[in-house]
Amino acid sequence: GLCDLLGNVLEWTMDRCEPAYACNHNKQYMIVKGSSWLTGEPANLAARTRIEVEHTSNVLGFRCVVG
Repeated sequence: GLCDLLGNVLEWTMDRCEPAYACNHNKQYMIVKGSSWLTGEPANLAARTRIEVEHTSNVLGFRCVVG
């Protein structure tokens, strides 16, 4: 019974990743998933993005699930 999980925030995950070739190799990167309504493309729940650990934004967050 989960619904409406898309569109409000990019979701922080615990997954670290290697920097892309063009990224700064002295920084650490994490994976965020999903899309926000501000993403330039159509919102997609399966989207994954690499982001610097120190990056802040009003569209980054997390979701809590209660069973």
